[in-house]
Amino acid sequence: MQNSGPFTIRDNISGFAKLSTSGFTAKYTQNFSGTTLTVIGDYSHLQKDYQEDSDASPYTLFEFFNGSKVDQQSLEARLNGGDEKLNWTAGLYGLRIAGSYYEGWIGPSSSLPKSSTILRTPTPATASRAHGHMVNFPIGPPAAFRPNGGIPETKSPYDL
Repeated sequence: MQNSGPFTIRDNISGFAKLSTSGFTAKYTQNFSGTTLTVIGDYSHLQKDYQEDSDASPYTLFEFFNGSKVDQQSLEARLNGGDEKLNWTAGLYGLRIAGSYYEGWIGPSSSLPKSSTILRTPTPATASRAHGHMVNFPIGPPAAFRPNGGIPETKSPYDL
């Protein structure tokens, strides 16, 4: 874009937001004589790039940018069954997230410094959970007293 007169300039970056996602989910269910196996897998990819002229002036005073490239995978496997007295579910769940992230700002080259931070996840963050619970007692304790339990595990080299 050309300048429109002697007192105007174009010295800023153009702002934009670019977002790209893709992924898929698959589910498998099989009944084994009253016990049902369900397996659900998911994958997603996200790429984001963002930039803005934060000061909204014709000069380069403060311009901010950030972005990410992230992959996520999850898998759940569970068994459930029961009869007229007791229904039950037991299973495992796992989650893995790996990505790289950046952010920073730019000021005028003559007075303010430039800053940029890049974070990559060489060791992906993971989470898993073993769970089980019983529901639908025809005669028994109210819902608030029904047994439910799980063993969570989270592992990340970062403060999330």
